[in-house]
Amino acid sequence: MNFDSTSFKKSTGADGTVSGGMGLVYLGLADDMTTIATRYASPTTNEEEVSVEGDHVFAAGKGFMPFYHDPTNTDDALNAAMNGEGDGSNTRTELIVFYPGKSYAIETLCKKKPELIMLVGDVNCAREEYVQVGDKCDKAYIETWSYSKGNKKDGTPQGYSITVVAYNESILNYGGTLTLAS
Repeated sequence: MNFDSTSFKKSTGADGTVSGGMGLVYLGLADDMTTIATRYASPTTNEEEVSVEGDHVFAAGKGFMPFYHDPTNTDDALNAAMNGEGDGSNTRTELIVFYPGKSYAIETLCKKKPELIMLVGDVNCAREEYVQVGDKCDKAYIETWSYSKGNKKDGTPQGYSITVVAYNESILNYGGTLTLAS
């Protein structure tokens, strides 16, 4: 059985809120996409060299699922670094995302470890552009995950910390349409 993204529900935590300042991150299942936008075939600018062209298109009712930056991760950063020997042709990109609350759908997602495309919002919100992790050839995946029941005394939130990783030629930029799961 594949993970069914229609069972995914956006969570705001048991009390209906999320700690302030957590930015949104979007995970899309590659199996739900009918078209995965690809790199420019013949880039003519620096921007095109590190961007994808077009939109990611999903099957009906499917789309990107919103998660949050992990509030327990003090680094709270999208990390990308060259990896490999010699020419260092691969870039390892990773981000720890957070899903608040308790969810069988998220536990199934973590167990199945499907291929993903992850979009991380640009810090400059006015640009409406995303850093894309994973691409058509080398998709992102869940490397590790953990669950915390939370602790009201020290403010640790209940939820899932999920490390999403991809090995690609470079980080990518995505300026296409953001389709959310319905």
